[in-house]
Amino acid sequence: MFFFDKNRHTLDHTMYLQALTPEMAEALGGDIHEINHLPFRVGRRPRARLTPLGMLFLERHLKSGDQPNQLELADEGPRLHISRRHFRILQGAKGPELEDLGSACGTIVDNTRVGGHGRGGRVPLRHGSVIILGRSASPFILRFMLAEPSIDERAMRQLDDLHAVGVLGEDTYESKVAPLRHRLGR
Repeated sequence: MFFFDKNRHTLDHTMYLQALTPEMAEALGGDIHEINHLPFRVGRRPRARLTPLGMLFLERHLKSGDQPNQLELADEGPRLHISRRHFRILQGAKGPELEDLGSACGTIVDNTRVGGHGRGGRVPLRHGSVIILGRSASPFILRFMLAEPSIDERAMRQLDDLHAVGVLGEDTYESKVAPLRHRLGR
């Protein structure tokens, strides 16, 4: 179930991406990354290189209409696996889905190739889905995970949503969330 939050979906289930290889953990900056809203975009961090004359060269930025990535991964090898706009996770009709955003090398989800060569595509995600960014030999491998939120976390999200759309005034909102914050250690 998804609750309304003005500009994007907030989640009833907590979603995570877990690194399954050392290269992915290094690119991710750790073993696990929480997905806190949808759509959630993943892509490669822009690279900086020194030219033969010793000048710093930065890749051009994405076009002005492009949405930013919520997760930017480091792919520094001579042969890139991750596109700057690689995939996004979004809510489909029957649950979370992965959409390849026309990446050069594509994405593999549970042994199903999605996108590649500038073509996109969508596949459903389930708890435990394995995601490979790029070709099958890519070292960038993730696991998609779902976790049930606690009752307090669900109540907090519902109160946040009601406050965001103006149903709860500031005083009522604060009086209701204070005990939840205390129990959740926030």
